[in-house]
Amino acid sequence: MENTETKQKERLQRLVSKYGMTLRELARLAQMSEATLYHITDESRPLTPRTASKICYYMGREKGVAVNDQWLLTGKGEMLVEQKETTTHVNEAKPSEKSVKNGTNGRKNRKNDSSYSEKRRIEDYIYLLTINRNLILTGAPGTGKTYLAQRIAKEMGAITNFVQFHPSYDYTDFVEGLRPFDKGDGQMGFERRDGVFKEFCKLAVKNIEGDSSGEVRKQPFVFIIDEINRGETSKIFGELFYAIDPGYRGKKDYLVQTQYQNLVPDTDVFAKGFYVPENVYILATMNDIDRSVESMDFAMRRRFTWEDVTPADTESMLNTLSCAEDAKDTMERLNNAIAETDGLGAAYMIGPSYFLKLGENGGDFDKLWRMNIEPLLKEYLRGFRKPAEILDRFNKAYLGKGNEPVTDKAELIDEN
Repeated sequence: MENTETKQKERLQRLVSKYGMTLRELARLAQMSEATLYHITDESRPLTPRTASKICYYMGREKGVAVNDQWLLTGKGEMLVEQKETTTHVNEAKPSEKSVKNGTNGRKNRKNDSSYSEKRRIEDYIYLLTINRNLILTGAPGTGKTYLAQRIAKEMGAITNFVQFHPSYDYTDFVEGLRPFDKGDGQMGFERRDGVFKEFCKLAVKNIEGDSSGEVRKQPFVFIIDEINRGETSKIFGELFYAIDPGYRGKKDYLVQTQYQNLVPDTDVFAKGFYVPENVYILATMNDIDRSVESMDFAMRRRFTWEDVTPADTESMLNTLSCAEDAKDTMERLNNAIAETDGLGAAYMIGPSYFLKLGENGGDFDKLWRMNIEPLLKEYLRGFRKPAEILDRFNKAYLGKGNEPVTDKAELIDEN
């Protein structure tokens, strides 16, 4: 009996060889991590239908042919099928041709690509959200992740709701819970009330099924969660881990029984159980370096697609400044110095949100350094052996006074 993973590996290699590509080039083309393809070709993980579809879609866009994803998965049929108009899932946004050629890693070079517009970048994120249903935007502080999430929802023409997680946020706020109310006779009572996400899903169901007039709009509904890692996600989502899985969107035969299901009235749309409608998308933001990141449940992690947002991706936020180009150049110099420093790296880069303060202080770069950037960098360097020397190097990069090579490895040694 043939080994399925082995045959998938052979077909995948045959596909890229046909067009003179390497697996690394395919990973960039298909906006995938190289680790995903590594596991497939290492035969430690089978090729999933979603990954196969994604590979074939991008190969088709790049080479102008229609690749058969069933051939890639099972070996059935021909490698190439009759050329038709390339399509994705219903209502999915398609990435621009430029973004396909650049791939995920190409985002680092977009600043130098004058033809790559902010709108096309937004289209890339919309595509990721629509095919995966759940997307987390991660990145350094101040990269404009919240701004970007709101822009994505706006470009989708979506109905949105916005919440910010925090340590006190829990299941009763998000899904449902018992809430006090005044009975009117001086007595207090408790009643079951829907949380913000459940209410949002009810609106989405009505949007699909139509309102009292019978109108069906079928708009996307985007639920934005800011700072998702600051809350205890296992506690907040509860049994909804199952419901938010992209594979179970809109499936009424896989209903979830919530904690207060017995109190849900028969007239409620979720009277028999809860599910997440197919037109609901979850878009979250998270800081890479936040200490609470490590507390996120792995079951939660696998239900989301994670996309890095770099300062270069959102530098267009600075276009409103009179000193926009100087601000972008300064940010780039400083971030290059931070990225090259052992113990920090790209996750600690400074985002454009910090430089927006130049619009408030009259374009005073020295004041911005003293009041906003230097204090943050000092916090980054807490525990380093030579924080003053490293900070001085950052200051020189910020002011454009030289680009000293980073050679001192002893800076990682704790002061204590």
